[in-house]
Amino acid sequence: MRELRDEKLDFWIQNSFNVLFIGHYGIGKTNRVLDAFKRNNLKFKYFSAPTMDPWVDFVGVPKTITDASGEYLDYVLPRDFRDDTIEAIYIDEMNRGHKKVRNAIMELVQFKSINGRPFNKLRLVWAAINPEDEGDYQVEPLDKSQKDRFQVHVQLPYEPSFTYFSSRFNSRQAKIVIGWWQNLTEEQQMQVSPRRLEYALQMYNLPDGDIKDVLPHSSNPSSLLSMLRKGPVDDRLKELFGTNNIDGAKKYLQVENNYTSAISLLTDKIPEEVNQDAWQLFFLPLLPTEKLASLLATDESTYKFIVKNFNVPIFSRVVKDIISVNTDRVLVRRLKKDVEVNGSLPNPQVAPSYFSNRTSAGWTTRLANLLSQPLDTTPQRMKVYEDLTDWIPKVLNLEEAVNTLGFMNLLAERSHTNTLGQFRHLIGVVNHCIEQIHRASGLCWNEILTNYGTKFNTLLAKMDTLGMTHKILQPVKKAN
Repeated sequence: MRELRDEKLDFWIQNSFNVLFIGHYGIGKTNRVLDAFKRNNLKFKYFSAPTMDPWVDFVGVPKTITDASGEYLDYVLPRDFRDDTIEAIYIDEMNRGHKKVRNAIMELVQFKSINGRPFNKLRLVWAAINPEDEGDYQVEPLDKSQKDRFQVHVQLPYEPSFTYFSSRFNSRQAKIVIGWWQNLTEEQQMQVSPRRLEYALQMYNLPDGDIKDVLPHSSNPSSLLSMLRKGPVDDRLKELFGTNNIDGAKKYLQVENNYTSAISLLTDKIPEEVNQDAWQLFFLPLLPTEKLASLLATDESTYKFIVKNFNVPIFSRVVKDIISVNTDRVLVRRLKKDVEVNGSLPNPQVAPSYFSNRTSAGWTTRLANLLSQPLDTTPQRMKVYEDLTDWIPKVLNLEEAVNTLGFMNLLAERSHTNTLGQFRHLIGVVNHCIEQIHRASGLCWNEILTNYGTKFNTLLAKMDTLGMTHKILQPVKKAN
């Protein structure tokens, strides 16, 4: 069901249609109707059917009248009906009213009269009822004849209206609370009706208001409070994505309330205006491995994306860990099948060394020149690294190999882990330097770590996070 637009309400008013609104409690039926009446400058009367008396409110109270011919009974009408000034009537909770009330309404709706007494200015009658086919409401079903008096029947969705909330508050707050509400479970949504959501915003906008007094604890009102203070989740994610702010995005998603609010925007409700693959490649690798593993097991869209892109180091690591643990056999079988189709799991063998086949002459000078280049932004660091891979020679002496690893460590310190994982030939360059240290000194892996490990410990730690450790060369014996 689409949101009911003001233009539609105005159209029904302008063409004098009787309308029956059908929907759950707390969705703003009454407010929308009365706003429409006011917007169209109608003189209207509001009735709540459960409290109505058919005689006092409609038909009139019998009274003895005396004229030249004698006495007779007539009905004394309410003043608004007596003066015939009413243009529109709204009857709320119609199927909670007494049967006599509903019967009195029938003539009023169809003929704009009571007991044949016309109301010449009455143009339309609108009414609202709760669903009759659900056991949650103590209502009396309207018979077919009663319903048929209304030309228009409107099934209203159980969800907050952006139009209504924007008019009551502002578009920013409307966007935030509706986005928060849509991420609640169905059970939580039934506890937080759109009307209760409106109460929450009213409370929030008071100087000392506390929305926790209005919203049930199970709905996590703290997360809504955080969003109201910081802004809409999708706007924040778009900002982080648009500025390539990897560190900011990771910190943002580390907050559990932010993650809970954002996760649907990272999986099945990705904003239409962004490149979906680029969006997921930016955000998903920032999630902890346990969250990725959970999404892989429970969210089909995430599963397909990770399998399609499991060459991304952290995706490969999660897939490998799930297969090795083998606690979910159905998932493991599916992963093995899809991995076989789409590629292979990370190769446990050591990655081959990488070098440029250039002469080693002047490498120390070139390395010093690279160190003097600006390294403040990701593009600058990527460019400097590309220069390194274009020129790194096949043969390095001990000092050159150690210093090259030191320079790589500097890049690692200034780069986000997942950015580092995008460096071409990263493992190959590292293995080449280790191989040259081993060739020049005869040291095994543990000895290399003891003597030079402080020069590149950050680099190794981030490569471990990326799941690359198993591909690093670890010499175990001295070179001949």
